[in-house]
Amino acid sequence: MPFKPKAQATVNRRNALVGLGATAVVACTPKSTDPRKNYDADIIILGAGLAGLHAAYLLTKVGRDVVVLEANDRVGGRLFTLDHGDGFTEGGGELINTTYKRILDATSRLGLIATPNADVSNKTGYWADDQVVESKEQRRNIFAQHFNPFSEATFSIDGGAQRLPEAMAKKLPRAPILKSYIKALEVSDSLVTATDHTGRVWRAPEMICTLPFGALRQLKVNAPIPAVQKAAIARLPYVQIVQVHFRAISQFWTKDHLPADMWTDGPISQVTASRDADGMPTGLFRASIRGAGLASLYQDGGAGLYQRFRAELARLRPSTYAAIDILNVVDWTKNNHASGGAYMDWAPEQIAQWAATMGEPVGRLHFAGAHLGVTALGMEAAMESAETVCARLIK
Repeated sequence: MPFKPKAQATVNRRNALVGLGATAVVACTPKSTDPRKNYDADIIILGAGLAGLHAAYLLTKVGRDVVVLEANDRVGGRLFTLDHGDGFTEGGGELINTTYKRILDATSRLGLIATPNADVSNKTGYWADDQVVESKEQRRNIFAQHFNPFSEATFSIDGGAQRLPEAMAKKLPRAPILKSYIKALEVSDSLVTATDHTGRVWRAPEMICTLPFGALRQLKVNAPIPAVQKAAIARLPYVQIVQVHFRAISQFWTKDHLPADMWTDGPISQVTASRDADGMPTGLFRASIRGAGLASLYQDGGAGLYQRFRAELARLRPSTYAAIDILNVVDWTKNNHASGGAYMDWAPEQIAQWAATMGEPVGRLHFAGAHLGVTALGMEAAMESAETVCARLIK
């Protein structure tokens, strides 16, 4: 049976200061001899992305008391919608395949709407060697590795992808604890502890870690992790991407009579236009910089990125000169310690080495996340992994 957790006040600036003042009093209070009374929940979940929130939903549904800890100031993990007042751009995952049954079910159950995306395959321009590529065969030969892997229709959530994790979080009995950056984990025979950046120690009989391995490897973990699993946590590759979100001051695509969306073989690998219900560009864009592009445009972090990005885009497409306003930069690289990258990308032979064991529990510490999907990919893999770990915990 789940225990009744200690009352926990909502954290804000005022009561946080009160909490600091009360620390000495709490520290002087003798601990209960019953270890269960010193737990913060039945199960602690690290990460308020899709895997963490879906696991919390499944566990609370059967009466478990769950607390979700999230390093960021928002829920969603790698679903990140940037609202700009006159519209939004997506800073993370957004496309829902028709095979994403769990995602579509959660979307419907929570009263959200998934709208089919307009076909923009004929509304994308391709640049190679600084020239527009006209031939369809040539485009496919050059950009085959970039084509959308979904061969069928896709959907997007009205209002932005982040509306889904937000709705999931609102349904939980205990709201996720935000801005709780975990620094260390320790597994013992009777409990698991997580120490956050303030020194606060969270305790529970079981813990689910949904952090990407690119983030988990930043933590100090005191647990008997097998060597093969430890190698996977330390070395699983993550794609490094920096996004530049911008607004068009003028409709540059109508000036040069080229598609608004772009694929290039240069430093700016992709430019994606946000579109309205009719498939027309709204004037908001997301550009992705990856691979060699990071070395040339992001060589010193964000210091000179704006200027170099504007110059490179205008070099490829002169109509954008003085026609864009940069709004945000989203960093999905090792610099982002909460993710370590945009998404995992298996290297040769790693599946054979690690896939079968890297998600195995280590004592009372369990793992979930998109990197641990078995039959699914992306967002759906995150949900699948949550169901796998919950099946183990719900007995």
